[in-house]
Amino acid sequence: MSRHENEHQQDEAGYKKVDKRHSATDAAGNNANDARAAASTEQAAPEGAEEKPAASLADLDVYDVLRFAISLFAQQAWIHLGVQKAPSAEEVKVDLPRAKVAIETVRLLINQLQDHADRQEQRELERILSNLQINFVQRSES
Repeated sequence: MSRHENEHQQDEAGYKKVDKRHSATDAAGNNANDARAAASTEQAAPEGAEEKPAASLADLDVYDVLRFAISLFAQQAWIHLGVQKAPSAEEVKVDLPRAKVAIETVRLLINQLQDHADRQEQRELERILSNLQINFVQRSES
């Protein structure tokens, strides 16, 4: 069996197997095999199979969005405290006023979530906030 035949085998269920190890890219840097594989996957879907729509932020419960926002603001606080490097930054920078805003926002969001979290989650949220506050005080005093 030639390499080309081996790369584009079709199994018993009608799905096409595509070997992408030797993929070719066009002038724009797009992978030609990816487009072919996506097209063959769409064509090879079993009959009667329902496609599930992708979940969006609008589909989430407001309390799940609060949890997500808490994690985002906590990460921002750690970045501005100088504990964590921002993904796009080359070095760690301390910005205490921004850290304070992020920590206060975490506190406000936790208060909104308090009645909708079980005891274990409440303890975890309290721990996150306490760690942020302690680190802020330590960096403020140095």
